[in-house]
Amino acid sequence: MQAHLTIDAAVGPTVALMQADGSPLPDKVELDCAPGQGFMPWSQQVRICSHETDMAVEV
Repeated sequence: MQAHLTIDAAVGPTVALMQADGSPLPDKVELDCAPGQGFMPWSQQVRICSHETDMAVEV
């Protein structure tokens, strides 16, 4: 069985969300699904940047 999920995130125009090395985040990620457990965890180190000096970023 194959299923496709689409998850979008809205990020403000003055904030950039990148991989930890500064490269763009991937357009898609394939998640493994284990019977009886569901989707297996996935994580990615990211960098959040803004040129706004008064930007308060909460994670």
